[in-house]
Amino acid sequence: MTALSLFGLQVPLLLVGGIVWCLIAVSIALWIARDASARGSDRPRIWAIASVTTPIGLPYYFYQRFVGDGISDDRPPATGRERWIQTLGIASLGAVLVGTMLAPPDPVSQVWYMASTYVAGAPLAALVVFGRERRGRGPKAES
Repeated sequence: MTALSLFGLQVPLLLVGGIVWCLIAVSIALWIARDASARGSDRPRIWAIASVTTPIGLPYYFYQRFVGDGISDDRPPATGRERWIQTLGIASLGAVLVGTMLAPPDPVSQVWYMASTYVAGAPLAALVVFGRERRGRGPKAES
Protein backbone atom coordinates (compact mmCIF):
# COMPACT_ATOMS: atom_id res chain seq x y z
CA MET A 1 0.00 0.00 0.00
CA THR A 2 1.26 3.43 -0.87
CA ALA A 3 1.82 5.87 1.95
CA LEU A 4 1.27 9.59 1.91
CA SER A 5 3.65 12.01 3.57
CA LEU A 6 1.44 14.24 5.68
CA PHE A 7 3.21 16.70 8.00
CA GLY A 8 6.30 14.51 7.79
CA LEU A 9 4.42 11.35 8.80
CA GLN A 10 3.81 8.36 6.55
CA VAL A 11 0.03 7.84 6.50
CA PRO A 12 -1.57 5.02 4.51
CA LEU A 13 -3.83 6.32 1.76
CA LEU A 14 -6.58 3.94 2.82
CA LEU A 15 -6.71 5.64 6.22
CA VAL A 16 -6.94 9.11 4.66
CA GLY A 17 -9.66 7.97 2.26
CA GLY A 18 -11.62 6.32 5.07
CA ILE A 19 -11.51 9.46 7.18
CA VAL A 20 -12.65 11.63 4.27
CA TRP A 21 -15.55 9.26 3.47
CA CYS A 22 -16.61 9.08 7.13
CA LEU A 23 -16.63 12.86 7.53
CA ILE A 24 -18.66 13.27 4.35
CA ALA A 25 -21.16 10.55 5.30
CA VAL A 26 -21.64 11.89 8.84
CA SER A 27 -22.18 15.47 7.70
CA ILE A 28 -24.74 14.44 5.05
CA ALA A 29 -26.52 12.17 7.55
CA LEU A 30 -26.68 14.94 10.16
CA TRP A 31 -28.03 17.39 7.61
CA ILE A 32 -30.75 15.02 6.42
CA ALA A 33 -31.72 13.95 9.95
CA ARG A 34 -32.02 17.54 11.20
CA ASP A 35 -33.92 18.65 8.13
CA ALA A 36 -36.34 15.72 8.23
CA SER A 37 -36.91 16.22 11.96
CA ALA A 38 -37.56 19.95 11.54
CA ARG A 39 -40.05 19.21 8.76
CA GLY A 40 -42.06 16.87 10.97
CA SER A 41 -40.90 13.47 9.74
CA ASP A 42 -41.52 10.67 12.21
CA ARG A 43 -38.41 8.79 11.01
CA PRO A 44 -35.51 11.26 10.58
CA ARG A 45 -32.85 8.68 11.51
CA ILE A 46 -34.14 6.27 8.87
CA TRP A 47 -33.94 9.04 6.26
CA ALA A 48 -30.36 9.81 7.34
CA ILE A 49 -29.21 6.18 7.24
CA ALA A 50 -30.90 5.53 3.91
CA SER A 51 -29.41 8.71 2.44
CA VAL A 52 -25.82 7.68 3.06
CA THR A 53 -26.03 3.89 2.69
CA THR A 54 -28.25 3.37 -0.36
CA PRO A 55 -27.88 4.89 -3.83
CA ILE A 56 -31.58 5.81 -3.99
CA GLY A 57 -32.00 7.19 -0.44
CA LEU A 58 -30.82 10.76 -0.98
CA PRO A 59 -32.56 11.32 -4.34
CA TYR A 60 -35.78 9.86 -2.89
CA TYR A 61 -35.54 12.14 0.15
CA PHE A 62 -35.17 15.18 -2.10
CA TYR A 63 -38.04 13.96 -4.25
CA GLN A 64 -40.29 13.60 -1.20
CA ARG A 65 -39.17 16.97 0.12
CA PHE A 66 -39.61 19.03 -3.03
CA VAL A 67 -42.16 17.14 -5.17
CA GLY A 68 -43.94 14.49 -3.15
CA ASP A 69 -46.28 14.78 -0.21
CA GLY A 70 -44.15 12.75 2.20
CA ILE A 71 -42.35 15.57 4.01
CA SER A 72 -43.92 18.84 5.09
CA ASP A 73 -42.68 22.19 3.82
CA ASP A 74 -43.52 23.80 7.13
CA ARG A 75 -40.59 24.09 9.46
CA PRO A 76 -39.68 26.35 12.34
CA PRO A 77 -36.88 28.88 11.84
CA ALA A 78 -33.46 27.25 11.60
CA THR A 79 -31.06 27.65 14.50
CA GLY A 80 -27.43 28.58 14.03
CA ARG A 81 -26.36 24.97 14.61
CA GLU A 82 -28.79 23.73 11.97
CA ARG A 83 -27.44 26.26 9.49
CA TRP A 84 -23.86 25.06 10.09
CA ILE A 85 -24.93 21.43 9.70
CA GLN A 86 -26.70 22.35 6.46
CA THR A 87 -23.56 24.14 5.26
CA LEU A 88 -21.37 21.10 5.90
CA GLY A 89 -23.96 18.80 4.32
CA ILE A 90 -24.11 20.87 1.14
CA ALA A 91 -20.31 21.03 0.97
CA SER A 92 -20.14 17.25 1.45
CA LEU A 93 -22.71 16.56 -1.22
CA GLY A 94 -20.84 18.80 -3.64
CA ALA A 95 -17.56 17.08 -2.78
CA VAL A 96 -19.01 13.64 -3.47
CA LEU A 97 -20.51 14.75 -6.79
CA VAL A 98 -17.32 16.45 -7.99
CA GLY A 99 -15.06 13.67 -6.72
CA THR A 100 -17.00 10.91 -8.40
CA MET A 101 -17.81 12.69 -11.66
CA LEU A 102 -14.66 14.67 -12.46
CA ALA A 103 -11.85 12.60 -10.96
CA PRO A 104 -10.20 9.79 -12.89
CA PRO A 105 -11.40 6.31 -11.90
CA ASP A 106 -8.56 6.05 -9.40
CA PRO A 107 -9.59 5.94 -5.71
CA VAL A 108 -6.61 8.05 -4.65
CA SER A 109 -7.51 10.80 -7.11
CA GLN A 110 -11.15 10.68 -6.04
CA VAL A 111 -10.18 11.15 -2.39
CA TRP A 112 -8.02 14.14 -3.29
CA TYR A 113 -10.76 15.64 -5.46
CA MET A 114 -13.33 15.16 -2.70
CA ALA A 115 -11.11 16.59 0.02
CA SER A 116 -10.12 19.64 -2.00
CA THR A 117 -13.67 20.24 -3.20
CA TYR A 118 -14.92 19.96 0.40
CA VAL A 119 -12.41 22.57 1.58
CA ALA A 120 -13.21 24.90 -1.34
CA GLY A 121 -16.96 24.25 -1.25
CA ALA A 122 -17.54 24.88 2.46
CA PRO A 123 -17.18 28.68 2.21
CA LEU A 124 -19.40 28.71 -0.89
CA ALA A 125 -22.02 26.62 0.89
CA ALA A 126 -21.86 29.01 3.85
CA LEU A 127 -22.53 31.91 1.49
CA VAL A 128 -25.55 30.08 0.11
CA VAL A 129 -26.98 29.08 3.49
CA PHE A 130 -26.27 32.23 5.45
CA GLY A 131 -26.74 34.55 2.46
CA ARG A 132 -30.41 33.51 2.09
CA GLU A 133 -31.11 35.02 5.49
CA ARG A 134 -29.46 38.31 4.61
CA ARG A 135 -31.35 38.54 1.31
CA GLY A 136 -34.64 37.88 3.10
CA ARG A 137 -35.35 34.58 1.31
CA GLY A 138 -34.73 32.17 4.14
CA PRO A 139 -36.03 31.84 7.66
CA LYS A 140 -34.19 33.95 10.17
CA ALA A 141 -31.81 32.05 12.41
CA GLU A 142 -32.44 31.83 16.10
CA SER A 143 -29.57 32.07 18.54
